Amino acid sequence: MLIQHLLTARLFGTVFSNPEFTRRNVVAVEIEKVIDALASGHFDRAGFLGKLDRFYLAIENAAHTIDDFSEKQKFLNTVYEKFFQGFAVKVADTMGIVYTPPSIVRFMISSIREILRTEFGRELGDAGVHFLDPFTGTGNFLVHLMRELPKTALARKYAGELWANEIMLLPYYIACLNVEHEYYERTGTYESFPGLCLVDTFDLAEPREQTEMSFMYAENTERVNRQKKAPIFVILGNRPTTRISRTRTTITRIGSTRSSISAFGTPTPPTRPPRF
Repeated sequence: MLIQHLLTARLFGTVFSNPEFTRRNVVAVEIEKVIDALASGHFDRAGFLGKLDRFYLAIENAAHTIDDFSEKQKFLNTVYEKFFQGFAVKVADTMGIVYTPPSIVRFMISSIREILRTEFGRELGDAGVHFLDPFTGTGNFLVHLMRELPKTALARKYAGELWANEIMLLPYYIACLNVEHEYYERTGTYESFPGLCLVDTFDLAEPREQTEMSFMYAENTERVNRQKKAPIFVILGNRPTTRISRTRTTITRIGSTRSSISAFGTPTPPTRPPRF
């Protein structure tokens, strides 16, 4: 995880012009503390990354030609997808790394809106309608969902009714940037997104507190435990296609006592698991 952080932190300052991100994000700030401690000894951060300058420069030069933030999102999504498919083939295969096109994301959200209205008499922005993207990737589903929420409901949703999980560090960081920037665009105020967790959603089905590495990610662990207690009403997102059987089992266990809507907008009656 330290290596992933070291390799990607530079991009946030250059591609997104957000050099303070690694000092604000709840996970990044703890990793930076470890790196700072190493750097006080014999570790040379600049020397470690020096051999990769030509790769960084190629990405940065391409990014500098893009002014629109949404286009930068698409650019970094492409870097993320191609990097894992080319460099870490086994990871891409195991995790099902696929970037969902925006048109499909918008269609899914529209479907959820329609089913909320016709089957539950609710709206996307209603209080108590909690959303979970269990495999959020770069956060595209939440970003598009936020664009569909009434502005009067956005602050409440953002503060405690939108949830997302990601297991890999690079897409987790990108999702944070994307969601927080969208909130800033809509409200004019920067707020750290409290609903994003660095965690494997499959682990949340286990009957235990999330204490792994809690010495390093205490606030992240608190977020995970708050999410586990939240009354999730809608599950949306793109499931990891290579782990379908585990996905079905996990989502069943997470939502077995609630009336929910699955990722594809299919309503399920109370006391039955959401159909994924």
